Amino acid sequence: MTLGELSNPASFSLRLGYWRIGLKMFLEYPWTGVGLGNFGMAYGPLQDLDAGDVRNAHSILVQTLCETGLPGLVLFGAFWAVFLYRGYRLMVTGAWKTQWPRVGLGIGLLAFLLHACLDISLSHPTLMMMAMAALGLFLREDLALQPEIPTKPSQRSRWLGLSAALLMALTAGFVMRPYLQALGLNGGHFINV
Repeated sequence: MTLGELSNPASFSLRLGYWRIGLKMFLEYPWTGVGLGNFGMAYGPLQDLDAGDVRNAHSILVQTLCETGLPGLVLFGAFWAVFLYRGYRLMVTGAWKTQWPRVGLGIGLLAFLLHACLDISLSHPTLMMMAMAALGLFLREDLALQPEIPTKPSQRSRWLGLSAALLMALTAGFVMRPYLQALGLNGGHFINV
């Protein structure tokens, strides 16, 4: 790739078109979204004549907003807010001076997350798997900074656990219909669904 190809604004103007249509899509389905993996199908009817064909929004924020609605974006933001908060704590406490591998993981994850805001990084299963493995390592190292975990869960912990289980059940319910459709289209084979 040459410098001229990298500086060509055509790619970014295409992305702006995807995002503009994604905003229309969100405004039609603000609370439920169009369903996980359905951005490409919902994009066609809303597509402008000058907009390019696409299967992904080229922004994880727009994609999440379109496919899962506002509740999905809030949950997605809360998930990554934990990572950002832990990174902030790492820097503020001064623990970064002795935990260089963790600092490297955090910077890499932050770069990956910022890149996902402008591209389809989180839509690739292999990239997502590596990011989640790195995130797990980053968060695991942080356990040393936390106070000792009580042996008996508190009432608050029980309610948080119950709430998390309820949210997971709701999420599973939301994705079941498109999953079963994809499974049917794939002839009942679970590979590549």
